[in-house]
Parts: sequence; structure tokens; C-alpha cells
Amino acid sequence: MALQLIPAWTLFIGMFFFPFSPRWLMLKHREEEAIASLCKLRRLDANDPLLRAEFLEIKAAVMFDEETQAEQIGTGGSQGQPRGSRVYALGEENKVMAPGLYYNTKHRN
Repeated sequence: MALQLIPAWTLFIGMFFFPFSPRWLMLKHREEEAIASLCKLRRLDANDPLLRAEFLEIKAAVMFDEETQAEQIGTGGSQGQPRGSRVYALGEENKVMAPGLYYNTKHRN
């Protein structure tokens, strides 16, 4: 048991020295901190073309994810709903409501 605690404590203590993820920082719209984090992770200058390219790739991916999620919410997707806001049952004979999903069981010919 004590042997298992060594890697756990090492990870716990090391966690305080890890920088935040650049992607997480971009999700929180903290671009300057994301660039600083990338600089620290890659050991490159903020004006380095490779670092700028990676930053722009992360920014594009985050923007795409945000737009996709906004479209899903706008079209009635289950993403973005607060916990407990889903309907769990629907009392019509040809429809079934599962947690967050809607099924129409009526067969069409």
C-alpha cells in the first residue's frame, strides 16, 4: 500500500508545477495566458512562427467547437442543457423519451 502512494504523491506535488493547458485557456478566452503557456511548454519565443502556427490551430479548433456546440443547442441538441433539465418520460403511445434523447417509435410505410 505504501508503495502505491509514492507515484500518487509525486503526481500530486508535480501538479502544482504544471502549466495550464493552452487549449483549456483558449476555451476560457484567455489568449495571452495560452500563448505564455505554449511558450513555456515548447521553450520557444512568443514570436516564433511554429508557436504562432500552433496557437492559431488551437484557436481555430476551439472556435470550431464553440460554433458546433452553439448550432447543436440551437437545433435542439442535448448538449448544453443543465443537469436535471431533461425530460425522462412522455405519455404518448407512439413516442418514447429517454434521458436527453427522443425516439419516435411509429413506423412509416
